Amino acid sequence: MFNIAAERALCGKKSGDVIQVQLSDDGIVNYLQIKDVKTSIKVLSSGSCYAEEDVIKALEADGFSSFEEFYCYLFDVKRNEELFSCRELNKATFFEEAFRICTFDLSEEDIKDYALQIAGEYERTAANLNIELEEFYSGVLNLDEDSFFLQCIQSAEYEIKKALIVGLIAEQYGISVTEDDFVEFCSGKGIDAKDSASRASVRYECLEEKVLVKFGVIFR
Repeated sequence: MFNIAAERALCGKKSGDVIQVQLSDDGIVNYLQIKDVKTSIKVLSSGSCYAEEDVIKALEADGFSSFEEFYCYLFDVKRNEELFSCRELNKATFFEEAFRICTFDLSEEDIKDYALQIAGEYERTAANLNIELEEFYSGVLNLDEDSFFLQCIQSAEYEIKKALIVGLIAEQYGISVTEDDFVEFCSGKGIDAKDSASRASVRYECLEEKVLVKFGVIFR
C-alpha cells in the first residue's frame, strides 16, 4: 500500500499515464548500487504502478518487494532528512540567540585542548578510511591546513559555549538524566548503553535533548 504522500503523487493520474522518476539522491543510488537511473513509471490503477524491469530487479536485490515499497522507503528517507534539517536549524537558532545574550569567560587552554580532541577525531576518521589527516581535510573537507585547524578551534569554542548553556538551564530548571532516560536515549539512537568510553558524551547529548524539548526547540 502506498502512503499518503505516494497517493498524492498519483492523484489525478489515469491508467496508462506515465510519471518520470529520477533516482538522483546519492544515498539512495549508492544504497541500491544503481548508476544514473532514470525510469518511467506507468500507472496501472489508482495506487499502483510498475517500473522498468532492470530497476525492479535492482530493487528486489536490495530487499524491496515492489516499487511501491521503495517509493514509501524513499519518502521516509526524504521526510527524515527534512525533519533533521529543521531540527538542526531550530537548535542552531536557539543557541545563537543564547550566545548573543550571554557573556562567556572561556579559557584559551580549554578551547585549545578541545580543538585538539576534535582534530584527533578527524584523524581517527581518516585512519578508518586508510588516508592521512592532510588528505582527509584537503580532499574530503576541501580545506587547507590553516582553515582546518581554525575550524577545529571554532567548533571547540561553539561546543563549549553550548555545553555551558545546557548545563546552566538544566541546573536552573532541575533537568537531569536518569538511568532510564539514558537507556531509552541510547536505544532510540542505536547506541550501546554499556559502552563506558562514550558514556559521558552520550549522557550530555541526552541532557541537551531534554533541555531543548523542555523549551519546545525540538520534539521527540
